[in-house]
Amino acid sequence: MRLVGKHGRYDTEEAERYDPTDLLRGWLERIRAVQADVDFREAWVMCGNDFAGHAPATVRRFAALAGVELPKLPEAPRQTSLFGDD
Repeated sequence: MRLVGKHGRYDTEEAERYDPTDLLRGWLERIRAVQADVDFREAWVMCGNDFAGHAPATVRRFAALAGVELPKLPEAPRQTSLFGDD
């Protein structure tokens, strides 16, 4: 399943622009309803940035609602200066 919104909806895409939890719960309920009728083990859910403003955060929010643990993201290295001469 791919969750997308209107393209170009947000000026920036570095954070969720609204809380999509209620919509995500609705999709999770739909997946679980289908799963009750059809035997399957996996559902793949992908999000576009246009859905809520930041796809990685939205996917992590959905995974948490579904009880799926995703790998922790490594912390980005700290850049001390632009040219490396502190």
